[in-house]
Amino acid sequence: MLEIPEDRCERHRLFKAIDDAFKAGDFEGLGVALGGSPGWFDEQMPFELGLGHPLEYAIYWSPAAFISILLDAGSDPNYHHHGGFPAIIAALSTDRGD
Repeated sequence: MLEIPEDRCERHRLFKAIDDAFKAGDFEGLGVALGGSPGWFDEQMPFELGLGHPLEYAIYWSPAAFISILLDAGSDPNYHHHGGFPAIIAALSTDRGD
């Protein structure tokens, strides 16, 4: 399980590592940054970091090919979202051209 640092600087470094891995489409690096859980690609990310579900975050910030990688790995596009907004809402609300 990923431990969230109490120190704000360390917490920011963790967020930055996760965000950078998403933006680079680095599947292995993202898994490590998220704590190495075998099913990290289909688990809610830490609430304290405000990231949500990996597929949702990827839809907004990752290369299109990385979204396919997450889906192929088993990320569920119908994941449970506490606010009721699944991945399709993210896909429809983003300004992506691809």
